[in-house]
Amino acid sequence: MTSKNPPPEFQEATSPLMANPDALDRFVQCFERSARRWEIVVYPAMFAFVLLAAYGFFLIYSLADDMRTMAKSIDPNMSRNMQLIAQSVENMNRTMKQVSGNMENMNTHMSSMDKKFNTMEPMRVHMANMDQSMRTMVVSTDQMMRSMGNMTHQIGRPMSIMNSFMP
Repeated sequence: MTSKNPPPEFQEATSPLMANPDALDRFVQCFERSARRWEIVVYPAMFAFVLLAAYGFFLIYSLADDMRTMAKSIDPNMSRNMQLIAQSVENMNRTMKQVSGNMENMNTHMSSMDKKFNTMEPMRVHMANMDQSMRTMVVSTDQMMRSMGNMTHQIGRPMSIMNSFMP
């Protein structure tokens, strides 16, 4: 039985690694160094992943707890309260419309008053002229009073002598 290819058991025994034991030692050492390098990277990465997973769990737990707290704090009468607020806002809206209407009326009246004041301007001028005339009359009356006083003083003395003769 001679064949060109030896049986598989024989082929493994005659592989280059089996034939040279130093090569097998170098292969094992190279594999161990490579495994150590991977250990330096993989173990810290696994540790970081575990830490991040724990932190993620904590965040999810905190979020769920906050949501539970919010759900408990919601007012069960919120719908009724919101309806009351809506009614209040509607009342405020109606009141503001009334105020707006009143303001428009007031604006109309103020415009009317402004026009009336504009027609009163000539009267104000006439009143100023009349005031000036009154002042002039007061000054003239004062001068007349002084003149009468002087005249009384000048005529009164001679007349006082005559009064002593009269019964």
